Amino acid sequence: MPKDESDNLSLIYCRLCTYLQRDRLFTHSGLNRINLASAIRTNEKYLAKAVRQFAGGKSLGEFIDSLRLDYACYLLQTRPEYTIEAVALECGMNSRSAFYRVFRKHFGCSPGEYLNGTGGIPESGTSVSP
Repeated sequence: MPKDESDNLSLIYCRLCTYLQRDRLFTHSGLNRINLASAIRTNEKYLAKAVRQFAGGKSLGEFIDSLRLDYACYLLQTRPEYTIEAVALECGMNSRSAFYRVFRKHFGCSPGEYLNGTGGIPESGTSVSP
């Protein structure tokens, strides 16, 4: 890949990360490639390519899910008054079952096992904070 293209993809990825982190926009359930590409002033093809290159080969959906799951872990640790369902909705997941499925796939344990300390401590490549 030519250096100019790699630099351009890096810039697109940085703009995407900034956009998603600002006001926790990754928690919005209606995110898709079309509106994200438009928001960061690029096209869908370059957006997908940038995410694959700079997010460890993840698709855009997988990348957004990883941000949501990191935020879910933060909420599970800091908001004991939240139910798991409330955490799922707060993170932008459309349903409890989708949240459980994606959480288990990503971390190897259910949210409840994580919360009870029986599922190990999830490690992730992204960082979400208050």
